[in-house]
Amino acid sequence: MSSEPRSTHRTARMRPLPREEWSDEAVEAIGVLPPEMQPQEGAMINSLSILAIEPGLARADLGLSLYLRFESGLTPRATELLVLRTAWLRGAEYELLRHARKARREGWSDEDLARITLGSSATGWGSGEATLLRAAEEIHESSVVSDETWAELAGTYTDKQLLDILFTIGTYTLHAVVFNSIGLQPEADLLPYPTVT
Repeated sequence: MSSEPRSTHRTARMRPLPREEWSDEAVEAIGVLPPEMQPQEGAMINSLSILAIEPGLARADLGLSLYLRFESGLTPRATELLVLRTAWLRGAEYELLRHARKARREGWSDEDLARITLGSSATGWGSGEATLLRAAEEIHESSVVSDETWAELAGTYTDKQLLDILFTIGTYTLHAVVFNSIGLQPEADLLPYPTVT
């Protein structure tokens, strides 16, 4: 797998809705998020400000996002491996930078993050981690996990966890398609993504 992400459309095509323009329905839909996932006073989280345009869609998307974050059978590290590799492969700068910040808060080093750009073939992954990355790579390439990779995953994970793996990759593929297509811009306080030196 290449360590270079796909190029994406970088020009903003849609304006995130400032908080003061949110409808009551949007406030209610986005209000399901816990405080640590809400924008701070006077700040914007651009993805939420896009979802605020369509409250019904916000409710549906955030419900799945909350499940993946708080109810998934995967460890937080396994989830971030899948999210970050999918985001890198899809050239999804917005999700890549937001989840890199989350990963750093969970103890990831810049070296760990840079290794994501090399994928499953890189050295240094923990037990089974390369297999998770390979699943993300195979879905990116052909929209299906190979029999060999599936057998390795099924030897480690329950059926519930296998579904969590697939839905994590699928959800962040969806986010990449949407956010890349509308040219969603990262917030100014997000650090650049580290690369292999």
